[in-house]
Amino acid sequence: MWLVDLRDKPAHLLAANPMGKVPTIVHHGRVASETAAIIVCLAESFLAAGFAPTEVERVD
Repeated sequence: MWLVDLRDKPAHLLAANPMGKVPTIVHHGRVASETAAIIVCLAESFLAAGFAPTEVERVD
């Protein structure tokens, strides 16, 4: 994890997200920069934690 000074965005942030949006994560080589997308990505990546809805709980 890196803390980012929003006045001087570091190269590694701009490489992942040229617009310099925060928050941004790179997970398994894929970039997510919207909070909802980050939450879904992490919840589905760590299913054992129980944060993602089960198949029965999902809306069709």
